[in-house]
Amino acid sequence: MINLRVDEAYAFDYLSILEIKKKNSQKDYDNYINACNFISNQIGNDLFKTIIQSVYYENLIETNTHIYHLIDLIRNDEIQLDAKIIDQANTDRYSQKKSLQHVFFKTDLFELKT
Repeated sequence: MINLRVDEAYAFDYLSILEIKKKNSQKDYDNYINACNFISNQIGNDLFKTIIQSVYYENLIETNTHIYHLIDLIRNDEIQLDAKIIDQANTDRYSQKKSLQHVFFKTDLFELKT
């Protein structure tokens, strides 16, 4: 495994994706639990719980769920989407990460949306 230094919000974005995927298989569920433990051990259990119960984390889940839904529609040839729709969804995701980072960690994201 590689340990990679990322913004805290990036880690919670990743966790929100795993939370969406954990319903698919035991492996996805295990990955979610492992990520929860890894993040919680680094920032403390109280802050971890506060974040995952927050509207900011819920917004990440909703945004990532929306992106997954759009991708599924495209993948299954159910709809033709303009690239702008996907770009907007990713921009919304970036905005959600930025908000979470600012509120809970009082710093800007290292990542820049270009």
